[in-house]
Amino acid sequence: MGEVSTQGTRRHDARRLLAAGLAVLFCVTLFGGLLSSWTDQAVFDRTTFADRGVRLLESSAVRQELAKETSQAIIQNGPSQLAGFRTVIQPALEDLMTTPAFKDIFRTALEQAHRSLFTEGGNTLAVNLSQSLGVLASSLQISNPDVASNLPTGVDTLLVDFGDNIRALELWKTAEDFDQLAIGLLTSSAMLAVAVIAIDRRPRRGVFKVGIAVTVSGVLLVAVALIVPRAASSAIGDPSLQAALRSALGIFVADLQTLGVWVIGYGVVAAALATASTPSHEAYDARVLGLAIWERWQAWQPTSPSGRVVRPVLVIAAGIFLIVQRDVVLPLAVAVGGAYVAYLGVVQLLSVVGRTTADKILARAGTDPERREREKRTAAVLVVAAVLVGLISVAGLVATGVARSRAAEAAERRCNGSTELCDRTIDRVAFPGAHNAMSAASEPGWLFPENTNGIGPQLEFGVRALLVKTHYGVPTGITFTGADLVVTDRAAEIAVNPQVAEDQLPTGSVGNEQALQLAASARIDPAKRNVYLCHVYCEYGATLFTDALSSIKRFIDRNPHEVVILFVGNYVSTEDTQKAFEQVGLLDRLYSYDPTRPPPTLGELVDARQNIFMLSEFSGPPPSWNNLGYGLFQDTPFTFTDTRQLMVPGSGDPLPGTTLDTTPVDDTVITDDTALSTGTTLAFGSNWTGVASCAPNRGSPDSPLFQINHFVTPAGAAPTVAQAATVNAYDVLMPRVQSCMAERNHFPTIIGVNYYDTGDLLKVVDELNEVD
Repeated sequence: MGEVSTQGTRRHDARRLLAAGLAVLFCVTLFGGLLSSWTDQAVFDRTTFADRGVRLLESSAVRQELAKETSQAIIQNGPSQLAGFRTVIQPALEDLMTTPAFKDIFRTALEQAHRSLFTEGGNTLAVNLSQSLGVLASSLQISNPDVASNLPTGVDTLLVDFGDNIRALELWKTAEDFDQLAIGLLTSSAMLAVAVIAIDRRPRRGVFKVGIAVTVSGVLLVAVALIVPRAASSAIGDPSLQAALRSALGIFVADLQTLGVWVIGYGVVAAALATASTPSHEAYDARVLGLAIWERWQAWQPTSPSGRVVRPVLVIAAGIFLIVQRDVVLPLAVAVGGAYVAYLGVVQLLSVVGRTTADKILARAGTDPERREREKRTAAVLVVAAVLVGLISVAGLVATGVARSRAAEAAERRCNGSTELCDRTIDRVAFPGAHNAMSAASEPGWLFPENTNGIGPQLEFGVRALLVKTHYGVPTGITFTGADLVVTDRAAEIAVNPQVAEDQLPTGSVGNEQALQLAASARIDPAKRNVYLCHVYCEYGATLFTDALSSIKRFIDRNPHEVVILFVGNYVSTEDTQKAFEQVGLLDRLYSYDPTRPPPTLGELVDARQNIFMLSEFSGPPPSWNNLGYGLFQDTPFTFTDTRQLMVPGSGDPLPGTTLDTTPVDDTVITDDTALSTGTTLAFGSNWTGVASCAPNRGSPDSPLFQINHFVTPAGAAPTVAQAATVNAYDVLMPRVQSCMAERNHFPTIIGVNYYDTGDLLKVVDELNEVD
C-alpha cells in the first residue's frame, strides 16, 4: 500500500515538474511570438516603419542630429563657400523638420530606404533628402538670400547614411520569414498553455502557472523596450549621436512597452483567478520565494579558492550592474513590484466577491451549504475576473490606440487642416478670404490698410483665399511712410486692357495729396517698371508681386497639403503675370480648372502638386492656369458703406426677433439671347427680391463657385477694425452667409472680409465645412 502511495506521489510530482517545464516553454514562445508579431508590423512593414520613423522627428535630439548630418551632406554637394554658413543652415533645417512638408519628404525617403534595406540585393539604410533642398531654399529666401542662392540645385541624391554595419545582416532574408515565425510561436504558445492546465494535477495550479508565465512574458517585453534603446546607443562614442539614437529608439519602441504592460495585466488576472478560486483564498507570498532564494545563496559556500573568489565577484558585479543600469533596473523593478501588488489586490477583490456568509447559506433549506457556497463563489469570481479582463482590454486598446493614432496622425494627409476635406470637391469647401490681402497695417507704405498683417502671416493664421489686384508700378526712389514710393503706370495698364483700366479709375476716393504730389514730382524711369499688388493707386501702398508670391511659395512648400485660392484683379498682362510665377518657381503649382469636368477635390489638387488655384478677374485661358474668375465664380455686391447693410434677418441687433429667409430666389434668372447663340443659357436679371446684400453681382447663374463679399468700404474714409469687429462677429457673419447660401442656392467657396483676424471668420468657415 505504501509502495502504491509512493508511486502515486512520484507520478504527481512528475506531472507538476512537466507542467512547470511546459509553463517555462509557454512563457518563452509567448514572448517570442508577441515580439515577432510586433517586429513584423513595426519594422518589416514599409508603411508602418515610415510612419513610425516620422514620429522620431518629435525628439529635439533626433532633429538636431539629423540636421547636423543633412547640413554636412548639403555642404559637401554645394559650393565651397557654403561651409561658412553651417551655423545658418543647421538651425533652419531643425525648424524645417517640424513642418508637414519635411515630414512628407522624410516619410518618402524612409520608404525608399526601407525598400532597399529589406529587399534582396539592397542592404543600405541611407535616407535621400534631396527634396528638402527646395523647401530649405524657400525658407531661407528672405532671412538669408545669399545662403539660399548657394544651396545646390539639381541634386537628385542627398544621402544621410545611418551606418554601414547593418548592410551585412541581409535583413531581407529575415523579413521573409518573420510573419510565419510569429504565427508559429503564438500557435505553439496557445497549445502549451492548454497542456500546462491539462497536465498539472490541479487545474487551478495549472492556471496559476499560465498566469505567472504570461506575466513574465509581459515583463520581458517591457525589458526589451527599456534595454534596446540603451544597448544600441551605448556603443556610440559621440554623446549627441548617442542621445539622438536613444531618444529615437525610445519613441520607436514605446508601444512595445505598452504591449508588455497590457500582457502583464492579463497574467496578473489569470494568476489571481486561480488563487481566489481555491478554498483557502490565500495569495502567493513573494517573501517565500525571496527567502528560498536567499537560503540557497547562503547555502552556497564554496570551499575551493576559485569558488571563494567567484562568490564576492558576483556580488560586486551585481552591485555595479544595478548602479550602471539603474535606468533599466528601476523601471523593471517597478513593473515586477507593480504586477505583484496588482495580483494581491485582485486576489483580495475576487476573494471578497466570492464569499457567502454562513447565515445566508444555512437559511436555504434543502441545500448543501458547502456546494452552494462553492457555486456562488465560483460564479462571482468568474464574473469579476471577466470584468477585470474587459477593463484591461479596454485600457490596452486605448493605450495602443493612442500610439497608433499618433503614428497615423503623422502619416495622414490633412487638406486645409482636415482629413475630411481631402475627399471634398472644391465647390463644397469654404475658404476664409482676405479682401485686398496685400493691404496690411504691418507692411510699410500702406496708407489705408484693410488687414492687420501681410500675406505670409495671413496664411499662417488660416486664410486660404487671397483677394488681390496687380498693377504696373514704377519705384521713385523716394522714401514715404517707411517704403519706396511707387507710382502707378496707368499708361502701361491701358495699353494692356484699355477698357478695364479706364473703368477702374476711382471717383470720389480717399486721396493723399502728399503722396500724389511726391509721385508727380518724381522722375519716372519706365525701365524700372514692375508688377505690384496695389489697390487702385500704387501711391497709397504697393507690394512687389514676386515678394507676395514668395510668401505663398514658402507657405506651400512647408505645408504641401494646403490649397490656396489666389483671386487676382489683373491690370497687367498675362505674360507679365506668368513671368512673376516663373521667377519664384510657382508656375508648376498652378491648377488648370476644366469646366467640362466635375470640380476637383482638394486631395486631387494636393496629389497633383497644383494646390494654388489662381483666377484672373479680367482674362481667362490661354494659358490653362489663367482661370477666368467670374466665369467660374459668381458673387455678391461689395460696395457696402455701412455695417447695417451687411445685417440680414436672423442677425443680432438691429433686427431682433426675425428669422432667416432660406427660400431660394430664382426669379432673377433670365435667358440671354446673345448667350444662347454661344451655348450659355442663363444670365442674371435685375429683379432680385431677396436680401439686398445677397443679390447677384458678377458671374452668371451657372458659375459653379460662389464668393460672398463681406466687408465695408465707407465713402470718403478708410475701413476700420471697429467696422470689421461688428460685421465679422459670428451673429452677423453666419446669418448673412446662411441667407446668401439659401437664396442663391450655392455653397460659398470664398468668404472675403477685411481684418481677417478680427471676429469669427474661421469659426464660421469651420462650421460650414463641418470640421473641428
